[in-house]
Amino acid sequence: MKLATKIAAGVLLGIGVPICLLATARLLDPKTMPQERFEVEVALITLGLPSTALGGWFALKSTDRKRQEERDRLQTAFYRLIRETNGHLTVLRFAMETGLDGETAKDYLNQRAKEFNAAYNVTEEGNLTYHFDLGGFAAGVLPAAQTETFDVVLEWIPSNRKRQAIKAIHELTGLDWQQVKTLIKRLPEPVVLQQGVPKDVAEFTKRQLAAIGVEVLIVLN
Repeated sequence: MKLATKIAAGVLLGIGVPICLLATARLLDPKTMPQERFEVEVALITLGLPSTALGGWFALKSTDRKRQEERDRLQTAFYRLIRETNGHLTVLRFAMETGLDGETAKDYLNQRAKEFNAAYNVTEEGNLTYHFDLGGFAAGVLPAAQTETFDVVLEWIPSNRKRQAIKAIHELTGLDWQQVKTLIKRLPEPVVLQQGVPKDVAEFTKRQLAAIGVEVLIVLN
């Protein structure tokens, strides 16, 4: 249906727009004869304008649908992350999950923060964390059927990626920078970054850290 709408819009605009342009040019030309002018007006009214109007409507409908799909996608990601993080969400986490750039992700979260009266926390490093109050829902973050939980264990960080790793761990876990640095100093001893988290949260953390060369192990709790 989406493809059909796009095709219909393209065909109708491809017919209507040229006719409207040519007809307008002929009507504005003082050399156009009366009989020809009448035929041009008929073509414009019966074919050019209706085709253009209908094609424009289809194009607008297709654009509106795409915007709605994007809004739904972001909303779904937002609510899922809020459940996974128990209401604590960073711009980086939301941007990585949705594929948005940093500024767009921040604008989206700012709008949600105003809507739900979220609290803000700015660290000394200038990182912003949003705190959404889940109220009574906090205790039921995970579905009852989901009983397995996992620990995320940090095993190794490349020496040239420590700063990136510290920032990523800070954003993913909510620990402050000093806490993260203290944990990293314990390497090569295995270090637990997250404890008792759902499988999808553990896998997400592992993917994000693996992307910068950090080795992480997921262990069934």
